[in-house]
Amino acid sequence: MNEKETMEILSRCGAFIEGHFRLVSGDDSDVYVNKDAVYLNPKKVSCLAREIANKFAKEGIEVVAGPATGGAILASWTAYYLAQKSCREVAAVYADKDNGKFIIRRGYEKAVDGKKVLLVEDIINTGESAAKTAAAVEKAGGRVVAVAALFNRGGMTSLEDIPIKALVSKKLKSWDKEDCPLCKKGVPINTSLGHPPTK
Repeated sequence: MNEKETMEILSRCGAFIEGHFRLVSGDDSDVYVNKDAVYLNPKKVSCLAREIANKFAKEGIEVVAGPATGGAILASWTAYYLAQKSCREVAAVYADKDNGKFIIRRGYEKAVDGKKVLLVEDIINTGESAAKTAAAVEKAGGRVVAVAALFNRGGMTSLEDIPIKALVSKKLKSWDKEDCPLCKKGVPINTSLGHPPTK
């Protein structure tokens, strides 16, 4: 599966929405990549996860980890296909949010300790969520060997020394909210998607 085919799957799921959005980073954008629209269709998620597994089939991955909640779904499917390809068990775990950080718990830390871990993300913008998840994995004793994403909208190629590989890498516009042309035009922020501004 190439980038064009992946884009077609994401588009058919209705993942690309135009408007005025506030991203997790606090920046504004005129395009929101709605990962939740993708997760509504398990068959499509399965196809995308299989493609991620194909890219990492020879890396000796023992655990796939993702941030809650969407990353948990992607981690499970990716681990399933990696296990099929390697004919051995590959665990799937997720990191919970905990006071602005992520933490591996629920007994998952035992599965992570001492293992080679593939971190999966749906959308990467600044990499903040991936970095917090990687920190949680390392705190639990795991070693993140790579980050895999469905869509890299921020143009990142690595997370410090951890390589990032995305099914689609396409830089999308975003602005600091003070410089946002949509804010200057008075275009209201979509409060049903993204991260609506706090009052």
